[in-house]
Order: sequence, then structure tokens, then C-alpha cells
Amino acid sequence: IIVYKYNNDKIITEKLFKELVTQFTLYLEKETDYRGFVKKVGWCHSIAHSVDLFKQLSRNDSISIDEYKKMLNLFKDIFKVKHYQFIHDEDERFVNAIMNGLERDVLDQEFIEGWITDLGNYRKPKEWPQAYFITNNVKVLLRSLYFRVLEVEKYQFVAEKIKQVLKDKVKL
Repeated sequence: IIVYKYNNDKIITEKLFKELVTQFTLYLEKETDYRGFVKKVGWCHSIAHSVDLFKQLSRNDSISIDEYKKMLNLFKDIFKVKHYQFIHDEDERFVNAIMNGLERDVLDQEFIEGWITDLGNYRKPKEWPQAYFITNNVKVLLRSLYFRVLEVEKYQFVAEKIKQVLKDKVKL
């Protein structure tokens, strides 16, 4: 909510905003509890809420390209986890944030294609269900992004790269 308001009417100082970005990045680096709904507790959903914050941050010109790329890479690594399967629309929420970045036109094609390729590069565990979890997390995220960019002419290179990675790396 703070970042949403900052994006609209700058209710906090830029210095405080930058500190929020720094602390959020540190949080992402350390978070390990990816659960969505927990029967005894209710919604934990740390990743979905983090993605929502990233969505707001990705709209803001105060975020440097390096900061944006770092967050994209942190989320890429989160989606490549093998100990948890994302099943509560985390992928769709993350795609919203990615689309904000694409629409800002701050990422070059080389970075975007490399990011997609790297998402598809993972060591598949031999244990079950870990092998399934990591593959499914990557596959679902790539599919969600694919269908979001599929009919947008400007992003056809994204759709093509996703299709290639799904076929060659994730093995549809």
C-alpha cells in the first residue's frame, strides 16, 4: 500500500523509498517459507505478497534497472525451488510484475531472453516429489508469461523464447 501510494502521490521521501527497496531485496534473499494457505494458520502467502510489492515497485522509475534485474533474478530463483510447489496463483501475480517491467521498456532483449533461458536451466532432482515441484513451478510460470505476451506483437520474441525453453529445457 505504501509503494502504491508513493507511486501515485509520493507520500514518503525518496530516501525512505530507497530503504524500502533495499530491505525488500534483503528479505527476498532470506525468505524460505513459500507456503500459500496453511490449514492451521490461514494465508501465509509470503511469495504472492512479495510479488504484489514487486508489481508496485516495477511501476516506479525510482527503481534502477540494476535493482529491477536483481529482483527479477531473486524471483527466478524462488520459482526454481524444489521443496515447494506454487499452487496459489503466484505465477499469475508474478507475471503482472514482469509485464509492468516490459511495458516500462527498461530491459533489453538480451537480458529478457537470458532470464527466460536461465529460468529453464535447473538441475532436476532425482527424488520425488522434488523433481516434479521444480519442473512444475518453472513450467507454470513460463506458460503464464507466454499466454500474457502471445498476442502482443512487441513481445513476440518473448513468446518464441519461452516456447523454445519449454521444449528444449523443461521438456514438455
